[in-house]
Amino acid sequence: MIVINLYKQEICQIFNMLSVYNYLMCSRIETKGSDMNKVLVIGVSCSGKTTFGRRLAKLLGVNFYDLDDLYWFPGWIESNPLEFSEKVSKLLGQDRWVFVGNYKSVQKMLIESSDTVIWLDYSKSLVWIQALNRCFNRIILRTSCCNGNYESFFRTFFSRDSILLWIFKDYTRRKRKYNLMLESGEFDGKTFVHLKRRSDAEEFFKVIDIV
Repeated sequence: MIVINLYKQEICQIFNMLSVYNYLMCSRIETKGSDMNKVLVIGVSCSGKTTFGRRLAKLLGVNFYDLDDLYWFPGWIESNPLEFSEKVSKLLGQDRWVFVGNYKSVQKMLIESSDTVIWLDYSKSLVWIQALNRCFNRIILRTSCCNGNYESFFRTFFSRDSILLWIFKDYTRRKRKYNLMLESGEFDGKTFVHLKRRSDAEEFFKVIDIV
């Protein structure tokens, strides 16, 4: 497993880490990523997975899939678990893709099918800022999400389904979970990219875009 940790103050060291740089060089050659064809982006809600994933998919020229869009139907109707798994499994049969999301029911098959896993492991304060910005934008601008659904003021701030409540409960346990998965070898055989700041993500895109 190749583990790549990017930190702003250490980014200049990337070009001295020949194994990492050469890997990224090879990833860009031949159809824009011969070794980065099946990418899974993980991280807590509101860490920016969808924005990051769409950008990466466009750069690599591959299909993009958000698990939220695949799981939800309009009206906030949940998918049947079996049908959801079958839908994801069918899409995984494609040669090249970027998936984003953390759904436990399909995570194992996603990890097994991927060649690269990218963890957006941002600070709690940054995630909360992004969450509040996203919620207010979706409420005020009526921007759709999750396959044609809409957030409401009540759902966001007073519902048991509140994304803010979910982040409050999920942030620490998900961070712990992914650290344990990494330590236990569940990402062995994959290229694992660990990004801890938004500036790390920007540097990551610069590196893969110049080769």
